[in-house]
Amino acid sequence: MLSGAVLNNQAIIKCRLHQRGEGWETRQERYVEPNHPNVLIERNVLERPDKEPVVVTRYFNKTSEDVQSAFEQCVNDLKEHTK
Repeated sequence: MLSGAVLNNQAIIKCRLHQRGEGWETRQERYVEPNHPNVLIERNVLERPDKEPVVVTRYFNKTSEDVQSAFEQCVNDLKEHTK
């Protein structure tokens, strides 16, 4: 079962892993660091019954890269390699 919400400027997506049994779920959290607006924080959490959660946190720093141009270059590169 999948659900999502936005709480305190934080996007949260939960997936209950019903086939594994009661108490299993994953949670994805995304938010911009309040004191550093150029930093996006991504946190993935695995909740398991009777065990500590497994947490993976990644930090992304905003760059001055032109994302649209980088995307177009990537598409062009793929086209060249698939000829």
